[in-house]
Amino acid sequence: MTIRSLVAAFCATLMMTAGFAGIASAAHATGPAVSATEFYAELCAGTTESNPKEATVWDDVENVSLPGPVPDLTRVWGPRLDSYNDGNVVPLYDVWGENNLNGYPPVCGVRYVEGVGPVSEWMYCTDYFAHVCSGVDEDGNLVDIDGDQLPDMEESDTANEKLTPDQEKIIAYLVTHGWTRYIGSGGEGDFGFATSAQPLGDSFQRSALQVLVWCVSDPVADPVPNGSEQLRKETCENSLDANDQAAILATYGPAPELSATGPTATLKVGETARFTVSANAAAGPITISTTGPAGSLTVTSGSATLMGNQLLLTEAPATQTVVLGFTATEVGTVALSAEATPAATESIGWNQSPGVAANEKPCQIFATFRKDQSEVLRADASAIFAVASTGAGANVSANANGNRIANTGADSPAFGMTVAALAALVVGAGLLVGTRRKAQSST
Repeated sequence: MTIRSLVAAFCATLMMTAGFAGIASAAHATGPAVSATEFYAELCAGTTESNPKEATVWDDVENVSLPGPVPDLTRVWGPRLDSYNDGNVVPLYDVWGENNLNGYPPVCGVRYVEGVGPVSEWMYCTDYFAHVCSGVDEDGNLVDIDGDQLPDMEESDTANEKLTPDQEKIIAYLVTHGWTRYIGSGGEGDFGFATSAQPLGDSFQRSALQVLVWCVSDPVADPVPNGSEQLRKETCENSLDANDQAAILATYGPAPELSATGPTATLKVGETARFTVSANAAAGPITISTTGPAGSLTVTSGSATLMGNQLLLTEAPATQTVVLGFTATEVGTVALSAEATPAATESIGWNQSPGVAANEKPCQIFATFRKDQSEVLRADASAIFAVASTGAGANVSANANGNRIANTGADSPAFGMTVAALAALVVGAGLLVGTRRKAQSST
């Protein structure tokens, strides 16, 4: 039996207990002052199993991918373009990079941001049994599970009414930080498609993060209605239990802080400059960038890894400090910058198409963390590389307001760091692979 066949079988069981989500009230968002013309949106962060620019559709009967009605899912034209110019978020493709009538969340969407232009972001579902409503037809219309045209996705003028303030905080934290632990329970075995639960990884990693969001927004009811829901309950209890959620809420107490320090002495080319990056629990994910001489950047101490330019912490939520080593291959001054975006509920946008399918089920309410509306912390440090060890470097830290403060000690952290780490994700096929098409078959 193929993986996609397992998906269909699991979803058929899930349908028997599907419930209905309420529809959020919508507000008319603001689009560009001068209407945009047809364009191709940027891909959302991370990778997808399929290439959205070479779109196919999965045939559950033949178990093959076939050419889709829209060859490039990043294209914004026709009704898609009209919706974008009206200020709405436009769904582009699902978590697998595909255009399916029964797509699986999170969904990549693009929206207009004043002063920036089109911004592509992942949107996470907060209604486990509702339709995803992310399909597009050959004319650019948003369509439902039956292929029927839907009204545009609109932004709610209020928070998601089904969620408590604490649930909103936990979801904001998860979709920005990810989580260190995911233990999936599955009746069909463990395929192990992912090794971390984080928003910047691949399709399976991001799908697991979606499951954790559902653990918060739609906890399994007691008594458990069926076997598939029992598996989901076990996954939530093993991966994100009440103590874990309480620990996440505790990170909202202190003001977010971020600092970076570098060496004071000039280094020789080929030597390693050590930069200490520190933050408190509220800081959020950290993006590292360097300018100046060519060289290599590695983690030399602390429980963390570098994935591209993202510093991924592997403990959460616990205070820690990370030391990064930069080895230059030429003379010059290397400048290191660290940026963090704290989780904040006011940066969450809630979006939903008001359409209802023939089976009277509504569309999902989507949560997207809008970084452009969030506080961004930045800290900078530098190191000088020369032939001889002379001179001095500079290092700077930033407080919660982004004000820069001179530091004098080399490699001396101002405080410790936590960011919910993004590691160790083991996927249970009966839940993650099965739920890949959960929303699809909720017909």
